[in-house]
Amino acid sequence: MKLSAFTFPSHLPFSSALCTVAVACACASLSTMAGAADGDAPVKTAPSPATPADSDIAKNPILKHLVGEWEAKGELTGQDGNVITIKEEWKGTVVSANTFTIEGKRTINSEESVYKWTITQNPGTGVYEAMHSINNGETQRFEGSFSEPNLSVEWVAQLDGGSTIKLVETFTGEAKDAFDTEVTFTNGKGETTLSGKIENKKVK
Repeated sequence: MKLSAFTFPSHLPFSSALCTVAVACACASLSTMAGAADGDAPVKTAPSPATPADSDIAKNPILKHLVGEWEAKGELTGQDGNVITIKEEWKGTVVSANTFTIEGKRTINSEESVYKWTITQNPGTGVYEAMHSINNGETQRFEGSFSEPNLSVEWVAQLDGGSTIKLVETFTGEAKDAFDTEVTFTNGKGETTLSGKIENKKVK
């Protein structure tokens, strides 16, 4: 199985919350103004991340637990039995009232890449969208559906020829400091071509 850079995440949000993977087969800022002294012009300050108090997306029952630094590892197995190992280090951040990002580095077998998830909520439809990009310029769009009772999220990407990628991320502990990402790639016939699990653990 030849590897090529492609998204699959940790997560998405969740990773790695969202996760995304580079595989060949089927192949998850608020600007503020600081007032100066009377008579002085206001001075712009550097953008700072939003906080749960002033951000709608930070109140999302899943995303709010993804803020911080995480590590992830797991394996995906292809139809031919080949195993792909994945390791990730990523950070989740609320950057505006409608944007959550996951940025990190990923090692697939021995191939390293830098990736980013940008998660937003479409104001017209209410649908959560996640755009995954890697440092070679490739991108992939996912749509997400959240389940607050199960503390889980499902991200789905539609590929050419009817192929899909599905990531199902579910918290595994009461502390909300760990979650699993179940990964499934299918071809246009609905056959699973690659699948496995990524385990994500909060480190800070």
